[in-house]
Amino acid sequence: MIKKTYRIIDRLSVHNINKFQNMIKILLGSMFFEYTISNLVMELNRQNDLQTYFNIDELPTEKQVYEFMSKVSPETINQMVNNILKPYYSKNREVIARYTVDATPVEVDINHIKKYIKPEYLEDLKLK
Repeated sequence: MIKKTYRIIDRLSVHNINKFQNMIKILLGSMFFEYTISNLVMELNRQNDLQTYFNIDELPTEKQVYEFMSKVSPETINQMVNNILKPYYSKNREVIARYTVDATPVEVDINHIKKYIKPEYLEDLKLK
């Protein structure tokens, strides 16, 4: 996984790979969690658990993230994200079967042996 990512980053002729990875992690995190970049950076500054989750050692400022985004065109960012995620989400995956279940309450006869069942016994079963 890491080797593929480094190859993709190397093709884009990036000089500081660690800084670039942190920027991409922040961009993907803001897209995934539907946060603005400034809010995500603020939360990362506030909570060290999030920094360890994102595996970010050196946290860039909001200004640095926005400068990075301004230097790179949106098409290039889209291409980078797609190239990084493409090996993990191939098109030839198995199709997931989807079933629709009707959960309408239906009266069911659970006495299939047709023996008399006392109401006290039914209360002990806690069917409701």
